[in-house]
Amino acid sequence: MQCKEKLSPALIVKNLSTRFYTRSGTIYAVNGVNFELPRNRCLALIGESGAGKSVTALSILRMIPKPGRIVSGEIRMNGDDLLAKSGSQMRKLRGEELSILFQDPLAALNPVITIGNQIRETIQSHRRASKSMAEEMALVKLDALKLPAKRVYNSFPFQLSGGMRQRAALALALILHPQILIADEPTSFLDVTLQGQILALLKNELDRCCLSLLFITHDLAAAATVADRVAVMYGGIIVEEGSMRDVFGHPFHPYTRALLRSHPAFCRNGRLEPVPGSAPLITESFSGCPFRQRCSEAETICAEDVPPLADRGGGRFAACHKLPEPAKQIMDGSC
Repeated sequence: MQCKEKLSPALIVKNLSTRFYTRSGTIYAVNGVNFELPRNRCLALIGESGAGKSVTALSILRMIPKPGRIVSGEIRMNGDDLLAKSGSQMRKLRGEELSILFQDPLAALNPVITIGNQIRETIQSHRRASKSMAEEMALVKLDALKLPAKRVYNSFPFQLSGGMRQRAALALALILHPQILIADEPTSFLDVTLQGQILALLKNELDRCCLSLLFITHDLAAAATVADRVAVMYGGIIVEEGSMRDVFGHPFHPYTRALLRSHPAFCRNGRLEPVPGSAPLITESFSGCPFRQRCSEAETICAEDVPPLADRGGGRFAACHKLPEPAKQIMDGSC
């Protein structure tokens, strides 16, 4: 069944800011992030390690560990602000309506409880189901994800291969049919073949409907496989957003172009160019564009004012002082 018609967003994030208050100073991990997750579609949040992607995901789930704290913003799901909900209300939402697939299933799964019992307990904590009914639901889901259901059900996480563990973790994340799944680097611990299998399973869940997927990754090729839209994150802010075809085909922001030039699947001139320098750890409130120190196009204004994420028309958004007016925007498509 397909249900990809235009609907209200599944998730709306407005002006989200998250800080970590450490003995060494404050880390400004997420700084005024705005985006919408389309219903029944996939938004890829991409960028280098340290960009703030995973902190954004944990903020949505209200799982920021101490000494971190969400200091401002709104996170709206079905019209309700998740930041206004109590701890017990959020515990009910997690797994049932809002779920996450972590990058390391060995760390995410309980090592001393079998896969089956972990899934069964999740079902029974949210649903009125007998032990036999919950077991049957778990076996059906494991089988649907192309796993030897009975064997995996009775196995501990360490007894499974990496690919099987990740599919078991996916079964746990999807068992209650959540409206939104956050997949945080779900393929980073897997080899290329297993990466393809996990991406295919995620794509299948999207196509079957009705699931909205926030796909967090630094792998541009993985993002292109499953996502409808992409938001590029750097230094705790969104620097560009648009459809996958538009952003990867005609990037507006210098950082997006630099990412594409460094990836063999997207660089068109045959020569890879690494992004110079390294992503900053934002330990103080900054002024100006966070990418300016690595940008070959930076000018004086880039150090003075933070560029707003402006609407460039056609569903495109970009935060760069050097961009002309939308009507004058001309891109050659080169990387």
